[in-house]
Amino acid sequence: MNEVDIRRHSEIIDTMGRRLHALKLQKAIKGKGTEPHILIEIEDLEEEIGQLQLSVNYPGSLDRIDHSVQIEFSSSPTAKYDAFLQRLFKHQQYWQNDSHSVTAKCMASLKYAALADNVFLVHHSGTHWAVDVAIDAAAFEHTQELLHTGDQLQRALCQAYKQVQETKIIDQQTCTNVIFVRLQPDNQLSIFVVLPNTTSRKILVFQNVNNNSEFDFGFAVIINAMLQITANLSNFVRAYFVETTIHNALRSYFGYVSDYIYTRQLRLFKERLQGLTVFFEPIVELSRKPSIARWEALARDPQTNTNYAPADIFEIADLWGRQFQLELDLHFLQVAVHKYSVGAKDAMDASQTSYTHQREFAPLHVNVYPESLLCGAYRDMITTIERDTGVSIGDLVLEISEKLPLPQPNHTGLAVDEMRWFREQLTYYTDRWISFAIDDFGVGFASTSRLSRMEPEFVKIDRDALLHHFGGLTLGYVQELARESFGKMKMIVEGFDDQSRISLAQLYNLKVRYVQGHFFGMAQDSVYSLSDETEQRIAQSLGL
Repeated sequence: MNEVDIRRHSEIIDTMGRRLHALKLQKAIKGKGTEPHILIEIEDLEEEIGQLQLSVNYPGSLDRIDHSVQIEFSSSPTAKYDAFLQRLFKHQQYWQNDSHSVTAKCMASLKYAALADNVFLVHHSGTHWAVDVAIDAAAFEHTQELLHTGDQLQRALCQAYKQVQETKIIDQQTCTNVIFVRLQPDNQLSIFVVLPNTTSRKILVFQNVNNNSEFDFGFAVIINAMLQITANLSNFVRAYFVETTIHNALRSYFGYVSDYIYTRQLRLFKERLQGLTVFFEPIVELSRKPSIARWEALARDPQTNTNYAPADIFEIADLWGRQFQLELDLHFLQVAVHKYSVGAKDAMDASQTSYTHQREFAPLHVNVYPESLLCGAYRDMITTIERDTGVSIGDLVLEISEKLPLPQPNHTGLAVDEMRWFREQLTYYTDRWISFAIDDFGVGFASTSRLSRMEPEFVKIDRDALLHHFGGLTLGYVQELARESFGKMKMIVEGFDDQSRISLAQLYNLKVRYVQGHFFGMAQDSVYSLSDETEQRIAQSLGL
């Protein structure tokens, strides 16, 4: 086997190894529920990789081993940034003990990570480039002297700024504001970063970068992500958000990351989840005597604004895929059910009369990614909840968002009805009397065919339908489907508030009986009952 064949076989081994890693990850997630075809493919891949490795290492026979040939297995192209990122965030850990400005702290971390002699920020005064910010007083004086005597540096800065301004950006993801230059006489690498989204002419300078093996377009992606989240190094941002934003940028641009970045992002994500909880928003049943018929568990960050969901975790889960989505769903399912069972019991103990018109536990709605429903770990969590809490899982409603596509069946070579296949996967839950709702109908992957064939117990109409007069058409269509289902499917309208163009009375006349939104009260840390004032306001709005 010649060197070309060896390299070709090595590339095949690397590709098959990645596929094997992905399959083993699925097996770890699903546990005993792993499909047979996955187990078979794992065995086949292990055998094929073993045979290929033998052909590479032992071409012909043991007597013909060529010890002069060294096989190097390729790694992810983004792995070259691992060391830079590790140094960057290691240095950021010391920020809280530093009295310097945010910009100076950022530059000190970048200097340490890039192994540069100096990092400083300059601005154009109208006639020349001058120091704007340096890491410390000594660095400021040194840089000021450098700019005063360094005519070559002044010209290079002018040329770099002009080049960036004249560049026609076709792809908005292309980071054309990062320029790599080599200044003479030492031919030492320096990097100029023209600050984006600013009217002032400012350039971040990395002087004499001593390790240039990591610096290419990926470096530009990293720097621009950091500039974006810190508002050009001017705003203090928790290290978690800086690091995850950079990881997200690399993942978004390249479509993949190194094992280190993936593992690190997953660890940060899990740590972030531990600080999050759920609040409960009421789903109100409209009638002469309105009441809270159901609750939806909504993700909240108790350290920030509890009126809104922590958008960063959902952005990460959507971008990074199944494992992240599963971790999110497991956390919030467990927290929601435990917190709900405790809160509902406490509420009943405090005011028995408030719950005399309701069931012991009103049904609880929890959001879930479609992919998680197929994972053995999620099903195991359902079993644990059934065993360890006082909440009957028959009172659980799992909401599947229409913003995401449904999972696809694994290829078996046979034609498969995808919707029928997905419904069959849900029998584990429906056999336990768990209900399903289609969330966010009217956006994303919503379709009339998908809705009618899914046959959920509930359809939740997205708030957008309430913000324009044509939203009544969506409501009317879904209500028609509900009638044709002979009562099996019910409609819930989300996001009702004072800005809704369709009134509560109009919704009631359209046979809508379940509504949720800020009109009825904000999501709270625990369950509660409607006040007499709120009940009266609802009844008046209905005109009953």
